[in-house]
Amino acid sequence: MNINFQEENNLTELELLRNEYTEEITKRQRELLLVIGDCCQQLSDYGEKARMIKFDDSVKKLLRFDNLKSKLYRLETIWSEHYSDLRNQAYQERIEVPLEEGYGCIEGLEDTVSHLLTNIHTKLRNIMISIENCPGGREKARYFQTEVCDLFEWLFIDELKRRDKLKRTPDGSQIKDAVFEIEEGCTPEKDFGYQFQYLYLECKNYKKQKVKSKDLFQLFGYTLFAVNAGIFRNIPLCLLISRRNPGANDVVWAQRWRIYDKFEKRLILFLDDKDLSKMVRNKIENDNPGKVIRDKIKEIQEYMVKYSGRTI
Repeated sequence: MNINFQEENNLTELELLRNEYTEEITKRQRELLLVIGDCCQQLSDYGEKARMIKFDDSVKKLLRFDNLKSKLYRLETIWSEHYSDLRNQAYQERIEVPLEEGYGCIEGLEDTVSHLLTNIHTKLRNIMISIENCPGGREKARYFQTEVCDLFEWLFIDELKRRDKLKRTPDGSQIKDAVFEIEEGCTPEKDFGYQFQYLYLECKNYKKQKVKSKDLFQLFGYTLFAVNAGIFRNIPLCLLISRRNPGANDVVWAQRWRIYDKFEKRLILFLDDKDLSKMVRNKIENDNPGKVIRDKIKEIQEYMVKYSGRTI
């Protein structure tokens, strides 16, 4: 698969990758179904139509980027199970069918997915290196913000969709660093440990200092507007991302808890570049990067139980 990362017609790198990958998988899907269909036409009806549907559905699932290796393994297993059955039927009916071509199609899918994963992992590593090497301070604040927001796009290709048009409020007075919406069919409670529809990102390029109260309340202010304006059904989950997380003894930690306790579950999480690096490692190791967010929520739950006896 030839991935061209040059922007065309205002498409982002991620959109170009998604389009080319979808096109390639669709082509491989047609090749595989032609092999199976040829077998089915030559054999008596022993459930071959159901077999074709099963293969078709299995290949379509590869169009999502999550857990690609395990999906390929399941696809190979399905083919291996039915290869023996189809071969025996062909032998009994003394018919030659091109079953071996099916393995070639599966190998083609493996090559496509392997190339895709290489591109995703390379992109994630490069962005993470840029974040870690980014100097702290106001001069590089915009660069840090851009890199972090791009990282989330690549980390959660299937789960999150960027909605830049929601960054600015109608009166133009507030601008979030990024707004993401949960993709259709995704279950945030499963992937992130929390039910939400929108995710707000606010990035602070502090390297020698921790986030301040004003940063926390800036992000909280965005949720106030969203709720008061009735924009969202669900209150968004908010991430305050900096270079150094505050600790449980810091003022902003207690303020964050009070915000959640008093204002209809406004949940704000603190993440730093070490957390982002862990997300990248999870993704590269074919694990869920959302676990980092899940652990952050668990951390707050334990804090709330300790100090108030309540849970999220």
